[in-house]
Amino acid sequence: MEKGIYVLCFLCVFFTSLQVVISDTGYFWHITDFHYDFTYHGRQLSCNKTNVPDNVGQFGDFWCDSPWLLVNSSVRAMADIKSDVDFVLWTGDTVLHGKNEDLSYDINAGILENVTEVIKTTLPGVPVYATFGNHDYFPNNQFPPNNNLLYNDTLNRWKSWLDDPSQHDNFRKGAYYTKKTRYGLRIVALNTNLYYTSNKAILNYTDPADQIAWLNSTLTQAKTNKEKVLVTAHIPPRGTHTPNSLPGGMFSVTYSPAHNPGIRLVKYDRSTGIHLEIEQHYLDLLKANKNGAANWELEYKTSSHYGLNKLTAADLSSLAERMKKASSKEFKNYWNFYTVTPPDNLAEACNEDCHSSVICGFTEFDMDNFKSCKASMVSTASRLSIAVVYFLIKLVFLWVLLN
Repeated sequence: MEKGIYVLCFLCVFFTSLQVVISDTGYFWHITDFHYDFTYHGRQLSCNKTNVPDNVGQFGDFWCDSPWLLVNSSVRAMADIKSDVDFVLWTGDTVLHGKNEDLSYDINAGILENVTEVIKTTLPGVPVYATFGNHDYFPNNQFPPNNNLLYNDTLNRWKSWLDDPSQHDNFRKGAYYTKKTRYGLRIVALNTNLYYTSNKAILNYTDPADQIAWLNSTLTQAKTNKEKVLVTAHIPPRGTHTPNSLPGGMFSVTYSPAHNPGIRLVKYDRSTGIHLEIEQHYLDLLKANKNGAANWELEYKTSSHYGLNKLTAADLSSLAERMKKASSKEFKNYWNFYTVTPPDNLAEACNEDCHSSVICGFTEFDMDNFKSCKASMVSTASRLSIAVVYFLIKLVFLWVLLN
């Protein structure tokens, strides 16, 4: 038996090395904004009453938040498409868009409980790193900078995912935490709702829940330990300074404008944390409602639709540069995929202001720089428009002289 082991030693080393190379590539799902409307088939609290039809589809409507069938279908699609992922990032806004008078703590908590359970049941054993969205608190947006019932109850729901008692106090204090994955990537999960412009509960605080101090300490320690860090949260930095409608790079099941539901699968390098590929899968609501069945399809890959072999800062900067031309293939692709390939009659054009918001939103994270970027882009576009008109006038004048 021992001789057999020695004879196969070279092959053992070879296949072990091969396995390590293969396992350096991992996948994770990123989902957000389920916005489950438990009144979808009744009072339709989330629906735009002006646009919603008399008979809404069973899988959802373009002018309403998600019915339970859509929530369940999207989680089921993740398991069917790729269940052997390293983890899931779930970045909140699970509660419907509703008025505070129609909601309560118990309603919001019940929604979080239901969606938590369907994810646990459908993706058993997969770690989920979850954070709150601004609609998850009651009253919405008003996240307090200290311990409260929602933080305590949710810790009990998500404790098996967090699986680290040393982070329980951080979660109870401000709903933030850190966790090192089994492959060495450190997840830093933030509660950026504390800084949201609509949150009046933190007006007298410079560092609500001491989250910034904790973040600085956590990142410093990670740097000392030479760890790679992935920061996850619901509201990106711009969301604390600019309107929530500013186009950004968040992953969503539902959001505005009118769109089909979408989920994203991310391929990444486990050793460096670098994203290598993003796949967006979507559900054609018209087809699903007509056929009575949910068929989630691949919508795009960043490699084939943007020509990106990896998603480093340099690669994304180069893409943003190409997208500065509103007529570019890259920008047209982006806008179509951002709205998740809606039906032609619901597709919204991205005008000059929209285009500059997208580009400057990609490249600037400070409000003043964002405004300067937009002003510069609009000014440049205006000068070009004037130049084109002037050139055409000269051509017409020349044609008149010659004829």
